[in-house]
Amino acid sequence: VEEVLSKLRAVLLGVRNDGLVSSNEEFVAWLCGRRTIKYIGTDKDVQVNLIDFENPKANTLRVTTEATFHIGREHRRYDLVLWVNGFPLVVGEMKTPKDKNISWLNGATDVHNAYEKKTPEFFVPNVLSFASEGRVVKLVGRGGCNFALYHGNEDCSQTFEQQVEWLTTNPAVKHVFIVHRLVLPPNSTQSDLTDYQNRMESTLARLIDAGRQVVYVLPIPELRFNPRLCTNKLPLGRQVVPGKCEFSVDREINLQVSERELVTLWREKFPSLKVFDPAVILCPEQRCLAIREGSALWMDDNHVTETGSYLLGEAMRRELKLK
Repeated sequence: VEEVLSKLRAVLLGVRNDGLVSSNEEFVAWLCGRRTIKYIGTDKDVQVNLIDFENPKANTLRVTTEATFHIGREHRRYDLVLWVNGFPLVVGEMKTPKDKNISWLNGATDVHNAYEKKTPEFFVPNVLSFASEGRVVKLVGRGGCNFALYHGNEDCSQTFEQQVEWLTTNPAVKHVFIVHRLVLPPNSTQSDLTDYQNRMESTLARLIDAGRQVVYVLPIPELRFNPRLCTNKLPLGRQVVPGKCEFSVDREINLQVSERELVTLWREKFPSLKVFDPAVILCPEQRCLAIREGSALWMDDNHVTETGSYLLGEAMRRELKLK
């Protein structure tokens, strides 16, 4: 155990030199079981499993409030922390709902601009940070259950049915955001696409008939290259190649044509359905830039950074007139 802990401790302590992104990538690799270790007195590399993904109930989960963290002269208190086997994987910042001048964005700004910078060590294992001003947000879904593929999986179908039932019968639910990327296997047929279309239309009808405001979020454009290669400073004195860190949004829209055609059809069939397109925000003037005004918008080839999330969140709240 001590040999593994020394490796993890080195990643934590190196964050101020290596940067939070690099340290987080390395620590998450350990958490996901992608690292091995050769124990003293042995000659064989052994995979390190810090989290049991095959049997989730075997893990120890704890949620704490007002968790404190000290390092040097820094003393921080985090409102909500989810610990998995002792690792702080999720951090939540809560704001009061009574002050109309304060929103979740103030909390998100505190996490990004203060906590992560002042105590980066605490965020090295982090996989999710969130902020709230007291309004309820519930994420529903299940990893591995792609909406377009799981119709043959009874377990996924049952889970999804339970979630839709909850969304349509819980009077506290006002808005439902469908954040989804249509993925069909290479050997899919037209009947597969038709099956997906029918199930999605059935779901939309159930949600809208229940009085929910449904927002369909189109897929985020994918970079399809590593945004870290677009920073101003590259190892070994390499220079960023001009034009390699941007692309035309038409490339991604063409790849999403099947999904966008269906969304156009659904807007006609369900007039109350609202659609939010991240490409409009991330790719102004039809160009997608990995780095904008010195800030990275993507953290890897298909996930946005906190800066990108802020841009999308503010645009979504503004366009959809969300409070």
